[in-house]
Amino acid sequence: MNHRITKIVSNVNAGPGRPRELEIGQYTILAGENGVGKTRWIHSVALGLTKAIDDYQGKRDPVTQTGALIPLIPDEDKGLHIELHFEGAKSEAPIIATYDFTVSKGTAHNAKANIPPALKINPEGAMPVREIAEKLRGSPASAAAFFLPYIDRTTKAEDIKRKIGKRFHDHENLSALPVSTTEISDHLERARQRILDAQGTQREGARFIDGAADLDADPTDDRIAEAQAAVDAAQSILAKSQSAGQLAAYAEATQRLAKIEAVSDQLGQPTPPDQAKLNLSDLIAKGAEVREMMQRFNLNLDPVTGIRIDLADPEVQARLQTLQTIKDSCDASLETYQKARTARAKVDQLLRDQQQTIKTIKTSMPDNLEGDETLCHRPEEAREALDAATAVLQGLLSTRARHEQVGTLRSAVAEAQANETWWKDYQAELTRVSEELIRESTKSFCAAVSAYLPPEYTFALITEEEGRKVFRIGLNSLEEGRTYYALSGGQLTVALFALTAEVLNRRPEGPPEYALFTPPEERGWGPKSLKRFMQAIAKSKFPYQILMPATVLPKGSGRLPKEWTVHDLDALSASLTAKEHTGADDDGANDDDDEDDENAEVSTEPAEAAEATEVPAEAEERETIGSQVELLTASASSPPPSSPMSDILAMIDNL
Repeated sequence: MNHRITKIVSNVNAGPGRPRELEIGQYTILAGENGVGKTRWIHSVALGLTKAIDDYQGKRDPVTQTGALIPLIPDEDKGLHIELHFEGAKSEAPIIATYDFTVSKGTAHNAKANIPPALKINPEGAMPVREIAEKLRGSPASAAAFFLPYIDRTTKAEDIKRKIGKRFHDHENLSALPVSTTEISDHLERARQRILDAQGTQREGARFIDGAADLDADPTDDRIAEAQAAVDAAQSILAKSQSAGQLAAYAEATQRLAKIEAVSDQLGQPTPPDQAKLNLSDLIAKGAEVREMMQRFNLNLDPVTGIRIDLADPEVQARLQTLQTIKDSCDASLETYQKARTARAKVDQLLRDQQQTIKTIKTSMPDNLEGDETLCHRPEEAREALDAATAVLQGLLSTRARHEQVGTLRSAVAEAQANETWWKDYQAELTRVSEELIRESTKSFCAAVSAYLPPEYTFALITEEEGRKVFRIGLNSLEEGRTYYALSGGQLTVALFALTAEVLNRRPEGPPEYALFTPPEERGWGPKSLKRFMQAIAKSKFPYQILMPATVLPKGSGRLPKEWTVHDLDALSASLTAKEHTGADDDGANDDDDEDDENAEVSTEPAEAAEATEVPAEAEERETIGSQVELLTASASSPPPSSPMSDILAMIDNL
């Protein structure tokens, strides 16, 4: 890592007796009883790196809403403020990441988070241990789906090809062999589907073949040819019959055309009436209108001469009658002409229609109308004969088609049986290769994870148990010769840290620039097991920063690694509380207080310096409060126990 956190500045749960600044190292232990304030530093770092905290107020999912974080703020403060001071390997100025918001009237405002780009920190993966723990809590299938790609990172395509039998190489059923265990899983799923398809084809084929058991014999080609000839003959007779009917229709249409032409000749072309008569009729009509108007006004003038006339005069009456007769004659001539024109148009349309009918009949008539004259005049019987011949032919063809289909299905069933056998063999081969690769990859993966463990442990992983798919991690105790899968809190932290570190190292994009490891819980450590864990982390040159709470202080044989910083938060809290009560905020404290403060001071020096001071009896008693019974044996430098009972007695002595 290019950078690491060296100091935390935070007012998260910063009540009386709790400092607002804490310096940490590459690996840091926060030791103290429950309630002393260990979690507040974990929460501070989590908010600064990810803007979220875990296991807060009983919530399993991370909490990100600022309103839910208000209870973390001391009453005297007006907001939340967190600073994470980062320093690199070189003597460069610290880079500070911040997270803060203000509170007004019980509501959070102006939330800001700033991680400088120079740190190259991905907030989503900055604290990865929780994600790994969550994956392990999931179902075996989901855990395997997540971890197997990391376990399988070292498997090469040539290893897979070498293990798969040569009879499966370059087979027509495969475009290519799998090149990873992930692709092996895809091929296994494909094989399963192909087997199901082949079995389905066999079932459908067998059902059809069984249904065709009572099928008539396959007709010969000669029998089908005879039936086709009968159909052709029936079609010819029907065509002639239909042609005979068309001939009769043609004769009838020709006769009707002759009648229409005769009427047309008789009608001739209508002659329009004499125009002079029409003009005279029009003039007479106009004169009658004038006279009627004159009579209305009692003028009685002649419309031609303008001389007054006596309409009652017989001579005048006779002349007027003559004029009316002339007009009636002209009107009759005009009416006759109009009727003649209408009749002419109708006859012309009948001529055109009948001529088109004759043309249509002639177009559909064959040239040769020779044949059975009896059937030619009975088209209904010809149609029945054709239908009967066609039914015979279709029955023969249907029987032939079903026989061909049965043959095709028999071939398909045989091919499906062969395919099923091949895919089952391939499935078994891939299963064997996959299990072998997983065993090899798991062995290599466990060896890589074990490099981060204390020397008395190696990492254990099982993916199958009594024929069931499982995914369970554990620790092999080399001293006891047994494997633990039900891990205590301390053992689980040891395993999770090692597993997470190796997963990060095997990411396709490479290890992250920065990650902080914190355990899922703080209980379960004994003083000796905690110290052995610290020694193992230092020896493995663990590449990520660690901030770990514990209810005990490390204790046991050997020196504390200098890479570790140990903070006794119980002593620090007691010291700050005493100063707050006495008001001692300068350098004038008496020598006794200085000596007490020195014993209770937060250790920011290398851990080996802290080891040089003997732990008082009272502190040793405090270290063991809340710890679980040691499940681990003594370190490799201690003599081995003589019996299981001696182990138990030694554990009791540590309580």
